[in-house]
Amino acid sequence: MLNNRMSTTTRMTVTRISMRRTDSSATALHHAFPTSPYDSPPSIGYLLNSEPAQITTINQVSGVDKISKDTVLIVPVNCSCSGDFYQHNTNYILKYASETYFSLANNTYQGLTTCQALKSQNPSHSYLNLTVGLNLRVPLRCACPTSNQTAAGFNYLIAYLVTWGDSISSIAETFGVDDLQSIYDANRLLSTDLIYPFTQILVPLKNPPSKIQTTLSPPPAPSPAETHGCEVLFC
Repeated sequence: MLNNRMSTTTRMTVTRISMRRTDSSATALHHAFPTSPYDSPPSIGYLLNSEPAQITTINQVSGVDKISKDTVLIVPVNCSCSGDFYQHNTNYILKYASETYFSLANNTYQGLTTCQALKSQNPSHSYLNLTVGLNLRVPLRCACPTSNQTAAGFNYLIAYLVTWGDSISSIAETFGVDDLQSIYDANRLLSTDLIYPFTQILVPLKNPPSKIQTTLSPPPAPSPAETHGCEVLFC
């Protein structure tokens, strides 16, 4: 369970890659997702429970060739309401003995989920008992346009994970947004507020999102203390 509901209207969606408009019974959210280490539409689609064919169409990439490292792709998902929260669900099978809730949240899923959310969705699997082959439920952060946003003509939301050096103005430029205030309002921010890496920023769009011309700067290497399990830092 991740984001508080942003609208009183229940918008049931299958999450992320189907390009459904907000004036229908389903709403599309789109993640801006860095490709490393997942480097093809099929592998990213499998990771995020999204349709590879739609990833290739939106981003104008091949469905078979590898994508350049640190390219940022638009990955659409349907965002479902679950009680008082919006989330998109996928599953992940642990591949390495070194994997933790922390590494899944921050490395594998690039901050689209959190340690606490993973623990909440997998109550029978303590962080001390994660083993290779374990199938985990992964709730991804998402949100649906509010009634005020749709009334203003915003039909799509981009869920963008802030990286080093980003600002609201640079994010707006990346996605072709002229109205900075729409981003501030979507995230309940003031123009003087700072944003930090691994923070999710919602970017409202009036038109369907398309390929973005940007790559990510490599993050600084974490210290050993920062990678030793989720309990220490986040849970």
